[in-house]
Amino acid sequence: MRSMKRGDKTIVFVDLLGFAQLTEDWPRRIVHRRHGSMRTRSTSDASNRLSSFHNILDQMVHEFTLMTNSIQAMSFSDCAFVLVGNSYLSAEFAVELMQHYIRAFVPVRMGIAAGTFWPGRQSSDVAGGTVISRNIFYGTAIVRAHRAESNGLAGMRIFLHESLNGVPSFGPRPVLRFDKPANGVFGELSYLYDQHQYRNVSVRGDAETDDMTLWVHASDLRDSVEKKARPRVHQQYAQTLAALNRMRVASGRTKFERIRRS
Repeated sequence: MRSMKRGDKTIVFVDLLGFAQLTEDWPRRIVHRRHGSMRTRSTSDASNRLSSFHNILDQMVHEFTLMTNSIQAMSFSDCAFVLVGNSYLSAEFAVELMQHYIRAFVPVRMGIAAGTFWPGRQSSDVAGGTVISRNIFYGTAIVRAHRAESNGLAGMRIFLHESLNGVPSFGPRPVLRFDKPANGVFGELSYLYDQHQYRNVSVRGDAETDDMTLWVHASDLRDSVEKKARPRVHQQYAQTLAALNRMRVASGRTKFERIRRS
């Protein structure tokens, strides 16, 4: 089993769930509609979802820049790699990012891993109608963070790669360890609000209120899925709610009851 080594970097990988299908459903950025003699236009659901994904990510990166000047974020299409600093700050960043995404009804999954990270080249060349954009980076932390997120388990969750074994603290929230490691992942990080978290950003009262908001929003995302959608899609949200209840128990709180579809 791998463990974190001196000099290793911690990388957070975040992936927007279901965006491939959303793009197929809404292939154009602008949607035109007719209402009698009136014609309206608006951005598509795919365009709105992608904009929200990147806007929230940018906001969180800028907010954490106030605490550390070592952040590097590489975002493209429907995913991003973020180097925040140490493992503690990386976990805090991932937790706040997940909370913001769920509150905005943007489904994501994350993986956190440690290893090497080597930035290569970031540039854009434009010559007439030819455009070449480069964002070159590599390292074992990149590979492992991606593997952690895509380990095969469903849900809006933050998975921890085995390369993080030996890390003394991921913050005040509990780590939910698996009975058996799954594809190099030894557990997941609770993203429920905690009064002792690094940044006290809760303006919503108490942990119970904050947890309930996440639970209701996750339930609403589940209910937004069409019944004819693939079983894997339904599992994303069923497993999210199951994970939230495990986080509740690990934090010494009672489980929430499932909100039934009307």
